[in-house]
Amino acid sequence: TKIFLKVKDFFPSYEDFFYIRSDGHFAPVHNLYNYFLPTSFIITKIYIVLSGLLSVAVIYVILDKLFRSANIALIASLLYALNYSIQIKPYAWISFHSHIINSLTGFLSLLFVIFYIRNRVNFYLIIYFILALLSVFNQETGFYYVLLSLFVYVFYSKTLSKQSFSAINIVS
Repeated sequence: TKIFLKVKDFFPSYEDFFYIRSDGHFAPVHNLYNYFLPTSFIITKIYIVLSGLLSVAVIYVILDKLFRSANIALIASLLYALNYSIQIKPYAWISFHSHIINSLTGFLSLLFVIFYIRNRVNFYLIIYFILALLSVFNQETGFYYVLLSLFVYVFYSKTLSKQSFSAINIVS
């Protein structure tokens, strides 16, 4: 029975993830990350920084695909990377890592919507739904990425599928 207790203590139950936190948030993916993240501060910080850098790279790819302008994509992604109000909390306080991870999964979901619009391959849609669910259940703010994806699908679907969208059309 001692072995059984140790095995039972090692594996978490659904109650360890699916609960409403004391601050009122329902974030099972965030709880899952917290359970499996290593206890090493250095490894966790590296993970957070890499997630942030990958988010910037994904933003660049999204904007490059939407506007077909490497300059606009570079400037916008650098502004996102350097934005103090967006980036400081996860880097300064480790407990806010969900914001950076949420941006990564959210922007990746948006990228897969763009892939789906261009290629009409259902696999991209499945990946989108998985990433969107991860974003929403990581933090409630992940729902913004779902709305942003819907916006891109509704308003850019015709132009993305023709692959003729230019940055000049936005200004005029």
